[in-house]
Amino acid sequence: MQKKILVGVVIVAIVVIGLTAMAVLKTGGEEKLVGGATAPVSSPEQIAKIRSQEKIFPLPEGLLEEIQKIQNRAPIEVSYIFDIADTGEIGNATDFIIIGTVQNIEGGTNYNPTTGNYSSVKTVGTIKVEKVLKGEIDEEAIPFIKSGGYLPFSEYKKGTSTFSNEIQFLKEIPQDDEYILKLDIDDILIEQGKTYYMLLQYNTDFERYEIEFMKYGLREIDTSKGLNLKDNSKIKVKDNRTGSVTTLSSILSQIKKVAEEESNASN
Repeated sequence: MQKKILVGVVIVAIVVIGLTAMAVLKTGGEEKLVGGATAPVSSPEQIAKIRSQEKIFPLPEGLLEEIQKIQNRAPIEVSYIFDIADTGEIGNATDFIIIGTVQNIEGGTNYNPTTGNYSSVKTVGTIKVEKVLKGEIDEEAIPFIKSGGYLPFSEYKKGTSTFSNEIQFLKEIPQDDEYILKLDIDDILIEQGKTYYMLLQYNTDFERYEIEFMKYGLREIDTSKGLNLKDNSKIKVKDNRTGSVTTLSSILSQIKKVAEEESNASN
């Protein structure tokens, strides 16, 4: 995916008069990545129509760890034309980047309310927008959708063309009224109440912001000492591969570097 990058101009006269970074803007001491997308404006009627046609099943009651888990048999990275584990590449390719807190999780679905088709399991809910790092989002809270989640087995069976391949590895076949957890082998579940660094695109079929790139586009923020939104160097972001943390400033620098390399290559 190609992105247009605005090339900054540096003017120096004894003192630096102005500096606009190629991939990062500074406004009021804050960094924001250039580019991204503007949030689409859908009519209230269109959104209401989609919501009325959704088929969302609430999270199961009881011990979730007892629910059978169905996974793909291989990492999903092979479906992408670039390395989705590369923080800079996926940050440069995505439409929106935010810091957001999961307000609520409505449940799981595998039904597309626009096409009327069934597909893979997804989780839906609402995110409180704490800070926008790329793109233009004005809402304080946004609806989200993310791959993976819990669903009654009877519904799950409607939505996968590889159903027989996936369930052959189960120890026993669930009853129709029992829940399963469908999660790609290289992904994580989103959790209510947690704050994340998120990569998003807008999915018009669901009228929701879709969290992209599996666990690489959903990275937990360390809020054990509060959340200092004014200083990116103090925002700690988890690496889902290693369990270590890095600063948000470091992540933005990696995205900036990729954007600059892409811009130079296109010139």
